[in-house]
Amino acid sequence: MAPSAQLEFENPYQSTATLAEAAAISSATDELIELRAFVGPKFEHYLRKWHPRLEDPQNGDVGISWVALFITAWWMGYRKMYGQMVIYLIASSAAMLGLHALFIYGLNQPHAPILAVFVATVLIQVVCMLYANAWYLQHATSQITRLKNHGYKGNELLIQAARRGGTSVLGVILSFFVCGMATLVSNVISFAMMFSR
Repeated sequence: MAPSAQLEFENPYQSTATLAEAAAISSATDELIELRAFVGPKFEHYLRKWHPRLEDPQNGDVGISWVALFITAWWMGYRKMYGQMVIYLIASSAAMLGLHALFIYGLNQPHAPILAVFVATVLIQVVCMLYANAWYLQHATSQITRLKNHGYKGNELLIQAARRGGTSVLGVILSFFVCGMATLVSNVISFAMMFSR
């Protein structure tokens, strides 16, 4: 009698994930935990914005930030993005001074028209609205990476991330002061341009 054929059944409950895929899933989970610790309040809001970028770092969309459209510097101060806040104030002030210089020295006008100043201000704020979420994600990931490079890991990494990130009322107060100083310096230079003709 011929030996009976051996039947093999596929286990429908067996995981199809490879070790590499499992490691990627674990790494992604760790990244979300670290980001949650860093962001603190309203993490779910930012996660919804960041999710496509986290899935596709090259082409993922991060949406827009309405708060950055209206109160960019104060939002940056609130989120402890002090370096980005200084860059934003320097860049926006330089753009406005360049606009005034164009009309005063280039077009021989007494000053830049209010409409031109308004349009330039709106364009600057629209750029902030479009890129603020990406800037915040980059800030968060760079700060976390810096902590890791200093040897922090596990719970200590999360504790330090929460300290580096989160929100700060003091940061808002600082942003008011820095904005005031930037506005004062920009206005002094603008008036100097007007009376130097």
